[in-house]
Amino acid sequence: MTLYDFNLLHEEEKYNTLWKKGTYLTSMLEPPYKVNLYAIDLFFVEVYYSHKANKIIQFISFINGNRLDRYYNINSNFIKV
Repeated sequence: MTLYDFNLLHEEEKYNTLWKKGTYLTSMLEPPYKVNLYAIDLFFVEVYYSHKANKIIQFISFINGNRLDRYYNINSNFIKV
């Protein structure tokens, strides 16, 4: 699957694809959200989850760059699962 293919999916299909093909990498707190990072083939997906709303708010997919750089140095904002 490519990044472009993933972005064309509907929200429920994105969720199912992450469960079937995604590899969980790490999580971090970005109040008021918990952000889970997944890898699928050659790209990454951030999943923003709201505890207050008890649902996924947003999927952000990317290949590299600043979004990935913020995961480089694990600090106290990260949750080891």
